[in-house]
Amino acid sequence: MTKEEIITEINKAKNAHVLWFANAMALSTGTDPGDSSVPKRHTECAFGKWYYGTGQENNYLESYKAIEGIHKELHNQYNEIFKQFKKLDSEGFFEDITLRDSAEQLNFNITIDKLKDISLELLEKLTDLQAELK
Repeated sequence: MTKEEIITEINKAKNAHVLWFANAMALSTGTDPGDSSVPKRHTECAFGKWYYGTGQENNYLESYKAIEGIHKELHNQYNEIFKQFKKLDSEGFFEDITLRDSAEQLNFNITIDKLKDISLELLEKLTDLQAELK
């Protein structure tokens, strides 16, 4: 695979991550995006399939190696958000406006913010990988 093709694949991986992240953020508003919201192992999402599939030809690069831990952490954080969402949703949390400023809402927002930070870090590492390949 040429460097240009690899960079194109990384762009596709970034796009897959952004779409996944949008679905994750839907949970923060009380919207269940359906099957796309079900947690997956870090090796099973579209990005993970690239990373552990054709992306492996880049495993000699430090910027490539730096991605794995962040990606695993992202999935762990999302699993926590998904558990919280299901619990809160079953309790009618998202329909009860009186709970908007509750400790539960604060904790949920903190978890969402952590996911945002990890997501940005992952995208930065992918950009680093692209720069290293150029």
